[in-house]
Amino acid sequence: MNTAVGAEVRKVWTTKLGWGMLIGSVAFAAVGVISQIASSGVAGSSASPLTLGATQRSTLHRPPAVTSLR
Repeated sequence: MNTAVGAEVRKVWTTKLGWGMLIGSVAFAAVGVISQIASSGVAGSSASPLTLGATQRSTLHRPPAVTSLR
């Protein structure tokens, strides 16, 4: 079993498939971030502009952890 898993890992690292998928996913994420930034504050957009302090705080603020589920 360990040799089979090792062979699969070696296959992914030695073929171009893994690198192509990595480059594709990074490019897809970059396009998503750029489109979100570009559409921020556009009239008719449901999202608040990123220039507002409240939007920046809500983006960067992590809510407190839930301690109990009563």
